[in-house]
Amino acid sequence: MTNNLAQLRAKKVVGRIGAQDYGLEAPAMTIAFMLEQAAESESTSQPTSQPTSQPTSQPTLSAHVMKIGRVGNTTYCRKDDDPYVFELDETIWRAFSDELIDRRLLDIEAGEIAGVTIQAPGGTIEFARRDGVWVYASDPYVELSQKKVGDFVRELAEMRVDHYVRYRADKLSDPWLESAPVTVTILTDEDTIETIKIDQARRGELPRLGAWLEQRRVFMLRQGDAQRLMRGLDHSVKSEAIDLGPAG
Repeated sequence: MTNNLAQLRAKKVVGRIGAQDYGLEAPAMTIAFMLEQAAESESTSQPTSQPTSQPTSQPTLSAHVMKIGRVGNTTYCRKDDDPYVFELDETIWRAFSDELIDRRLLDIEAGEIAGVTIQAPGGTIEFARRDGVWVYASDPYVELSQKKVGDFVRELAEMRVDHYVRYRADKLSDPWLESAPVTVTILTDEDTIETIKIDQARRGELPRLGAWLEQRRVFMLRQGDAQRLMRGLDHSVKSEAIDLGPAG
C-alpha cells in the first residue's frame, strides 16, 4: 500500500475543484498519510579531526489527506487543499479499495443467523430458523424452500459493498435514514440484532445506498446484492406451493 502511494501518478489534470462534480464532496475513500522529510545536516570542524557531518534535528513529519471520488467508472482525486483535481487510472482504484478495506459487509457467518426480516414497499418478509428449519414467521402454513432460503442467508452473510461512503461515522444523522423504504434486520444466535437501512442514491434507481446502524457505516451495495434483497417472498417458497389461481 505504501508503495502505491509513493509511486502514485495521475493520468491527467481534469480541472479545478468546484468546476463540476467529481464525487469529492462525499468521497468514496479518504486516505490520511504522513510524509517524513529527512533533516538537513551540517558540517562541523574540530581542530584535531576531519570535518564531520551530523544531523541538526530529527526528521520532520507532515500530514496529508487525499480524497478519492468516483463518478461512474472514473476515479478522481485531490490532495490536501490543492485546487486541482486529477484523474486516476482504474487499476489504482482497484488496488486502493482491495488492499485498504475488506469489502465484505457483515462480520457474521451464515450459520450464526437465526432470523431475517426485510421491510420494503412491496411488503414484509420474515424468516426464522427453528430447530434447524427455516419457517415463515408470520404464517407457519407457508412452505419455504429450505435450499432457497439457506442460499439467501448465505448470500446475505457474504454480501460485499461496492464502496464505502463512510466507514465509521461518529454519528449517523443522515436525513434519508428516517424515511428509508427498506429495512433489513438480522437476528443472530447470540440474540444480537444488526440493522441495515437502504434507500435510493438517486430517485428512480434501485435502492443501493445503505447504512449499518450499529456499526455506523454508510455504503453503496453492489447491484446484484441489492437485487437479491428485493426479490420478495415468491422466490423462497416451494414451487409446488404457489397458488396460481383457477385456470382460465
